[in-house]
Amino acid sequence: MARYVFFPGNKLGTKSLTAAKRVVSDQGASVVGTAEGGMLVEATPADAKRVARALHGWDYAPERVVTRVLERRPGESTV
Repeated sequence: MARYVFFPGNKLGTKSLTAAKRVVSDQGASVVGTAEGGMLVEATPADAKRVARALHGWDYAPERVVTRVLERRPGESTV
């Protein structure tokens, strides 16, 4: 399973987001969270493609988790 961010091409109301969440569950995926009209969906790659086809006007991308690694200063110990 992977997580995908689904976002609409235009502004959606609450009813449209509720309907989109229903489509996601009907396609075998689960909505993990929502924010600003978009959805975080947990699904297999095949399910994500199926959900994208069912949600006309929505785009999606794999969730990217970015970790920031701080650089060590000269002379700084690693312990």
